[in-house]
Amino acid sequence: MSQPNVDRLESIQVALTAIVASINDADCRTQFDPQLSPLGWHLRHCAFLEALWLRERILEDRRLTAPLIDLCLPERAPKHERGAKLPERKSLLAWAEEVMAENRQLLATVEGENHPHPLVQNGYLREFLVAHHAQHLETMQMVLSARVIARQNGYLAQEVLVSAPPVWEAVQISAGAYYVGAKGGFAYDNERPRHRVMLADFALASTPVTNAQYLG
Repeated sequence: MSQPNVDRLESIQVALTAIVASINDADCRTQFDPQLSPLGWHLRHCAFLEALWLRERILEDRRLTAPLIDLCLPERAPKHERGAKLPERKSLLAWAEEVMAENRQLLATVEGENHPHPLVQNGYLREFLVAHHAQHLETMQMVLSARVIARQNGYLAQEVLVSAPPVWEAVQISAGAYYVGAKGGFAYDNERPRHRVMLADFALASTPVTNAQYLG
């Protein structure tokens, strides 16, 4: 087992719980934007997903996941209903920290025993969980921004945004055959296999579009 990878999983687990620990119970449950889930739901979903793949799919133990499947699987839990079904923030935090710690230990055990399940091979599950949690951590940061915007006078621009012409330098990409897809290491299934595609020539902006250019 590669200990640094286990440390990476623990670090991102800590980052997820730290966000929920920093807010009050009401904010833990509140949906601040129709497109975003409550902060507490993200934490419970991440702990559940670890258990789903590790405990249920690999170890065939559904005791933890079965009662939560309708609350934590996105396709079974409409976003506008998620907040009302969350436990109190303090209880949620204690549960998530305990479950995540147990999951790390279980993962270390199955890897140390060279479990034959394909999800364990080459550290795939560890890398998947790190990538999955990173996506939710990014979304939780968006929720924190939405929380500020939702408050009365929560966000005040320092200066008026003036539109600018959408003009930028572009990099020209020549037509030809290019490789796309993962070459090695961790990748989602939709990033494999690596293969060649034919592309027509095109231009790509060298910098992101600014808010002012978007207004223009």
